[in-house]
Amino acid sequence: MNKSNLDAIIKHASSNFEIEDMLSKLKEINTKTKFIQLFDTNSVINKEHLLCSYLNALTSFKEKQNSSKILSIEMLLFAAMTRQINLAISLAGIKNKSDFIVFSNDAKKYNIFKKYLNKETDFNPSLLHMENSAKRYKIILKNSKKLIKKEIQNLININMFQKIAVSKIKDA
Repeated sequence: MNKSNLDAIIKHASSNFEIEDMLSKLKEINTKTKFIQLFDTNSVINKEHLLCSYLNALTSFKEKQNSSKILSIEMLLFAAMTRQINLAISLAGIKNKSDFIVFSNDAKKYNIFKKYLNKETDFNPSLLHMENSAKRYKIILKNSKKLIKKEIQNLININMFQKIAVSKIKDA
């Protein structure tokens, strides 16, 4: 992977526009390889979750093992840790216009879409958010009470990366 593949924009956002209007705009501006994807905040564990999902989607396309013809949908499949599109949308797709995550692999497209956002901040989830989001994917840490924050974050990431990798093979 070259460096440009990792130049992703990940923001915590809200909008006054309806979800359908935002998705319609995305259909208009997204291309096969340059895109914006919207996620339910509670389904995103942390930035690494989305970056890992994006890199796995890129690899799937490169190896011609993709389940979807569209890179943004392939990324959604990895983020939701499933190979079923309807399930991925229900697990990780945007649900609330006042609280969602924006991922973009293209700054120009993001700047076009920005007018649909009334608030955007860097996505820096708390440890509690990460633990709760991880539970949605059956990532449960045992005996984590004795660990420090960084150790818990690392354990969540390791378990998440494994679960994403397994989702490429079968539904986990």
